[in-house]
Amino acid sequence: MKKTLFNLFAAALVLSAGVSCDKTEAPATNERTPITITATIGSGEDTRVSYTEDGNILKTAWETNETISVITSSDAGNIVTIDNFTYSGPGGKTVNFTGTLSEGATKHVRVVYPALEQYTYSSSETRYGTPRTEYSTVDVERLISGIYIGGNWRDSFNSNIFVQKENGSTAHLKDAILYLGSGVISEGAMSVEVSPKSSVIKVAFINLPDGAKTKKCDKIQINAYDSENNTYSFNGSTSYAMVSLGSFSPRNYLPISGADALVVYLPIIPGDAGKVFGPSGASRLKYTYSSGYSSSLFYKTGDITLTKDLTLEPGKMYRLTVDMSK
Repeated sequence: MKKTLFNLFAAALVLSAGVSCDKTEAPATNERTPITITATIGSGEDTRVSYTEDGNILKTAWETNETISVITSSDAGNIVTIDNFTYSGPGGKTVNFTGTLSEGATKHVRVVYPALEQYTYSSSETRYGTPRTEYSTVDVERLISGIYIGGNWRDSFNSNIFVQKENGSTAHLKDAILYLGSGVISEGAMSVEVSPKSSVIKVAFINLPDGAKTKKCDKIQINAYDSENNTYSFNGSTSYAMVSLGSFSPRNYLPISGADALVVYLPIIPGDAGKVFGPSGASRLKYTYSSGYSSSLFYKTGDITLTKDLTLEPGKMYRLTVDMSK
């Protein structure tokens, strides 16, 4: 196993949010109810929801046009209504979303960002999910999919479907970072704490060899294994994190164009409890640089042995530096 320099550590991702509702009459069961939701993301100076990096911290704020989904459920947990609320105006960390709750809306509320959209599931059924990414080839390839009226909310997410178009770009993270919150409407008011379910792994491939500098890259993948070489789940139900590079429709791979380093951002869903990386859990990471399916691509794999335990947590950024000259 070749030696690989790495540096894996967490940096707080300032993504805590609060949501409250202007006081109005409690939602009626036989009419649409107008609601204003005041949503706050982050702290400190205003930044963009497109995830610019400030030192070791990724910070966010609402852009000039945003949409969130407001879901109400029955006492048993079945989804009753799904409505989208919108905002248009100056960007900032606190904005007012407006919309109406559908007939039959209950007091039990879940707030979701990115907002859900409706898609065709079968000739007679529809489903809801976050927007399809450029990588998607079928309707179910979404960060969230399979949500429907009458069903239960499922914490089942897919973070391995996003495309980073440029070296070092964070633009794809806007739709890859998931916020969830829940609350109860009481006396026409709602107060909800919205927090991220996602994290980010920033991988810097440094000292690229000449072969890589003159070729292209189509994906970066990180797999996790324990000491007995068993795969280790750390991204929902999968044992790997992946981001595609370049563009789709048509498919174009990312040119390195002589750069000494390639920097990618892999969104992941570590879960509430997270997973332990290090001797007590996933002690080995395997990186795959490109797929190697084409002669225009530079392909390389390597292993990274972790010597200290680290528990992955939602709302944080983790850094991995790989020296490609080793």
